[in-house]
Amino acid sequence: MLKNLSKLAAVAALSTFAATASAELVEVQYKPFPGISARYFVFGYTPDGGEFVDLTGYEIVSSRAHINFTPDPGTNAKNMVAQMVVPVLESQSQFYEVLGSDLIETTPGVWQFDIPANDLYDGIIRSGSFTVDCYGQDPITGDLTSIAGTFSDDSGFFFTVNVPEPLSGAMAAAGMMLLRRRR
Repeated sequence: MLKNLSKLAAVAALSTFAATASAELVEVQYKPFPGISARYFVFGYTPDGGEFVDLTGYEIVSSRAHINFTPDPGTNAKNMVAQMVVPVLESQSQFYEVLGSDLIETTPGVWQFDIPANDLYDGIIRSGSFTVDCYGQDPITGDLTSIAGTFSDDSGFFFTVNVPEPLSGAMAAAGMMLLRRRR
């Protein structure tokens, strides 16, 4: 019985070491689309050429926003509102917002704003739906207005998530060899 407990402890220690020693930071982007309220049911990402990865239960360790907006003719960039409800537990905030009044015209017809990396949304990603909204609202009257234009591909709300990698085959094999050696 004592031998079995020590074997179990050795495997547990090896598993814990493998889980903590190999973690990957993944940056997830949620992009706003003018005039659209996008509802998502799971927080996650799709790696290049891969299948969707659900990040529920993992930890957001940093966030930032970058907006690069080119309004269509007749659209006032200062009326743009981009918002996201962040599905996270125990964070300082769950509501991310960039207002058109924050935008600065960087080149003629192109408006930009950055929220640098911060810890306001750090916490464990919860299950459930959330939204990313983009609409037009007159900043003076509060009246809804139309909003049309394009966001650059690098625009959006960004979240850095700590994703532990699973126990590798090599580590599992080392654990099995340890078990066999102790018999």
